[in-house]
Amino acid sequence: MKILVGPAKAGHYVVALVIAVLTTACTVGPNYKRPIVTVPETYRDKAAPPQSTASLADVQWFDLFKDEALTRVVNTALKQNFDLRVAAERVIQAREQFRITGSERFPTVNASASVGSSRTSEIGAVPVPAGANPQVSSIQAGFSVGWELDVWGRVRRLNEAARAQYLATEEARRGVVTTLIADVSQTYLSLRTLDAQLEIAKRTRDIANDNLRLTELRARLRPRNGNRSNNYDHNHIDDLAHVGPPRCMAPLSALSRPAAKNV
Repeated sequence: MKILVGPAKAGHYVVALVIAVLTTACTVGPNYKRPIVTVPETYRDKAAPPQSTASLADVQWFDLFKDEALTRVVNTALKQNFDLRVAAERVIQAREQFRITGSERFPTVNASASVGSSRTSEIGAVPVPAGANPQVSSIQAGFSVGWELDVWGRVRRLNEAARAQYLATEEARRGVVTTLIADVSQTYLSLRTLDAQLEIAKRTRDIANDNLRLTELRARLRPRNGNRSNNYDHNHIDDLAHVGPPRCMAPLSALSRPAAKNV
């Protein structure tokens, strides 16, 4: 069975094909394609392959430091930091905007209604006819349905842009969280370092004071003629026994203070 297509029908097919091609060519903007970035397989000047494939970047910060005080301080900062709150609100705003943009793909229905009432004055230049009601009331109602056919891809491109903006805002919030944790951790560790240096300085001062006391005691007990007697040795030992243990041997907790108190 053969189907013969006349010149008129063939012309219709050609016109339909041309319209389809032009419609496709008029799409708003090209499709997004991720750029190809060439990344080297190894780092420069790499001496030997790593023994383990685990990366330090994959370790959670609380598992890395294992410090309860630091964990409490960071959690407090995450709850009370205003920059992080602003970033979270921006994420919510971008997400809702993405939903609003996506709703344009669906039909819209608009409805309206109005009620009016008027009364004509019975006392005037134009009298009201007999039997006519001076009170007039009216009620109007209507609705409309609209649906934009996304022939040129405008709504589709707007939806893609809103989605990209939403994802970018979420990544920005994660960046704020990372920066906040890094700043708090660095400040906390710096404070711990200063506390340790202060403790060492106090112990060094106490050792120096004890050495000074011992030196003064020896100077007072040393005979002027330079002779050493048994009586002098016994007195020297007794006097040193009354000096007591050096203050540098005091408990460590008495010289230090909680580092997290002032973070």
